[in-house]
Amino acid sequence: MLIPVHATLAQQPFVTDDADATEQGTLHFEFSNEFDVLPVSAFPNLRQNTASFELAFGLFENVEVSVEAPLITVFNARGTTPRGVFGLGAQVGVSVDFRGARQRERNKED
Repeated sequence: MLIPVHATLAQQPFVTDDADATEQGTLHFEFSNEFDVLPVSAFPNLRQNTASFELAFGLFENVEVSVEAPLITVFNARGTTPRGVFGLGAQVGVSVDFRGARQRERNKED
């Protein structure tokens, strides 16, 4: 018996990250890149590339400060002016890991 096989399209799995705060006094660097083919409804925009740079510093135990800079590039169809555009963004954040602190306290009691 033959089983028909069909090709399918899907997006990559969502990225997950460790929720722990960066260790105190430590620098943490992350880079990610995502390339997307845009839907027909976005025409004349065809493709988009997002490169994201993040630098985090453990300020205190369970507290980190971070700076993220995404660079987004959009590629347009032929005959479109401009053919491609890009932009750089910036985001500053503070993260507090309350859950990690509670779990470590429980472990100390045991």
